[in-house]
Amino acid sequence: MANIFNEYKSICIIGTDSNLKEFISNEFYTQKNSYFFFNNFSFDLNNFKKLCANYDRFFIDDCLLYLNKREKQILFNTLKQKKKKLVYTSSNNEEIMFSDYLIVLNKNKIAIEGPTLSVLKEEKILKRLGIKLPFIIDLSIQLNYYGLIDKLYLNSEELINTLWK
Repeated sequence: MANIFNEYKSICIIGTDSNLKEFISNEFYTQKNSYFFFNNFSFDLNNFKKLCANYDRFFIDDCLLYLNKREKQILFNTLKQKKKKLVYTSSNNEEIMFSDYLIVLNKNKIAIEGPTLSVLKEEKILKRLGIKLPFIIDLSIQLNYYGLIDKLYLNSEELINTLWK
């Protein structure tokens, strides 16, 4: 994982199986002192901002779902402004859009990984693994099949602007 951090600031790990926690604990056990860990019981946005002064790397275990869209944007903007690194797990497919790098697990093994957009283009593999694509990505792929657009869009505003041109 350490070498991935040299290139990417935000890494999302998603999977449909219950072994996600086991994979994470095995992967991060040796690096435990390098990260500040949050779980869904301990995460607080104000506390997070204060901790940014003392830590460079954060691991957030599936607690972004407790934040609203505005709070998620604040979290990711804070990370970007302060040049902090983040690894997070998610059970919400829409949250993968915040990551630079995506790791998809299947049966406690990495099924596919890479820059988020590259992984999301592997629609058939993701669907076979039971991972639903974020709505805007799925719509982009379908419109691409019909030749109406030529790239994946991460937000609806850009897609709408392109379609109206």
